[in-house]
Amino acid sequence: STLNWYSMGTLDQQTDIMLSFNFIRGMLLLFNLLLWFAGLLIILTGIWLQTDFQNYLKISSGYSIYVPYLLLIVGGILVFAASLACSCIVKVDATMLVIYGGFLIAAMFTLILMSIYIYTYKDSVITELPAGIEREVNNYNAYKNDPFLANNATLIDYIQNNVSVCELKVELS
Repeated sequence: STLNWYSMGTLDQQTDIMLSFNFIRGMLLLFNLLLWFAGLLIILTGIWLQTDFQNYLKISSGYSIYVPYLLLIVGGILVFAASLACSCIVKVDATMLVIYGGFLIAAMFTLILMSIYIYTYKDSVITELPAGIEREVNNYNAYKNDPFLANNATLIDYIQNNVSVCELKVELS
């Protein structure tokens, strides 16, 4: 091997360094793609909670209207940052890569904290759901007669029409 005076090593070492660098770039792009899909999945979960599943969660007194919005915001930030990070990885801008590394650390802590929050929130919703269902069923007739609470009666009707028990869907009249 001949010594290249413009670098810090032989040509074989330079080739090894470039292969390692390309491998790291490829792994960063793969990780970035996974982060982008995770952000998209978080956005879709937030949309699902805001639309379809919201009717089921409203019965529980542990329901929080902020969770779907939190998921939409965090997912949007992840998708946006992952999209920008792809360009800085392809262009190999050292400053942007350092900023991206800092963002990855912040995103990791955000996802961990959000996972803990959702896990504890899930327990709250599940434990309060039976009491909420019982309360709604007991007050069903009062809800029907009161125009301000008619939405709660509609909620019970919606759930009864859409929940199937033992794969048998019962149509109520």
